[in-house]
Amino acid sequence: KENKFRQALASSIDKQRILNEAVGGDGQIIHSPILPGMIGYDENIKAPDYDPEAAKALLEELGWKMPTTGQFRTKGEIKKEGDEEIAPPELSIKLTTIDQSENVKIVSIIQENWQAIGIKTELEIIAKEKIRKDVIETRNYQILVFGEVINANSGPYPFWHSSQNQNPGLNLSVLANKDIDDYLDVIRSAKTDEEKIEPLTNFQKKLLELNFAIFLYNPTYTYPTAKKLKGLDNLQFINLPADRFNNVNAWHVKTKRILSSPEENN
Repeated sequence: KENKFRQALASSIDKQRILNEAVGGDGQIIHSPILPGMIGYDENIKAPDYDPEAAKALLEELGWKMPTTGQFRTKGEIKKEGDEEIAPPELSIKLTTIDQSENVKIVSIIQENWQAIGIKTELEIIAKEKIRKDVIETRNYQILVFGEVINANSGPYPFWHSSQNQNPGLNLSVLANKDIDDYLDVIRSAKTDEEKIEPLTNFQKKLLELNFAIFLYNPTYTYPTAKKLKGLDNLQFINLPADRFNNVNAWHVKTKRILSSPEENN
């Protein structure tokens, strides 16, 4: 039942609208933590499409019905206590994020999406200086919208293994699943990139099956360079801002041949 509810949440989020309005369309919609350019990326591994009608059907199946009057779904019947009628509780969620314009825009759209299918959605916007200590370290949230900088070399282990689901670990979804742990252990101990591909594929499929996280988008950051600067073509993937200097040894403005004799090379 919990997985069906998470599936309803995921399929009712308009990722394309979020991408367009939060970052002006400058990025790519993503479906897993393995991004294009990373080992194990598979374009065929995708989360369900945006389908609010399917989300409504799942909520109905779970017993969350729209009342004859009211905006949000309830479960159960109206009860009477003497002359007073007690309505069943509304389906509600609290969505937490950091106080940054991009994040606030994201949660505002998600709030609109979820309330459109009958889920009352409360926003909790936390100041930058408080979110780590008051929210992340204590895992004090119901649903958290947060960005992560992924190091392609470290793999997904720090973000998804159950051993990392409490502070100072980075498993912010607090996911604990034996299959996921097993795949991550194999990935971590693999000696070659080829050995990582199958467990990475299985890890992604299982993660999407569980709907324990909803992946929104990967923003594109533009770094302008001088028009005359050459040698940037091999720079494929940037994890951190400093990574744009990874091939700085190949940068050049102009090149020329220099003749040398064998004696000079020795």
